[in-house]
Amino acid sequence: MKGAVRAYKLPSDGRGLTGAFHFPGDIFGFQNGGVHRFTAAAVSHSTDQEAYS
Repeated sequence: MKGAVRAYKLPSDGRGLTGAFHFPGDIFGFQNGGVHRFTAAAVSHSTDQEAYS
């Protein structure tokens, strides 16, 4: 990844609570399932790399 990503959640009041910031070299992802606690958005121009094993 290049750039930065912010993981956040949007409660019903629309406050946009930040859970974490992720930078190059950080490992992060989302768990399987229909409901996710957080959303991710680019903070700066970013690109991602996907790895599967």
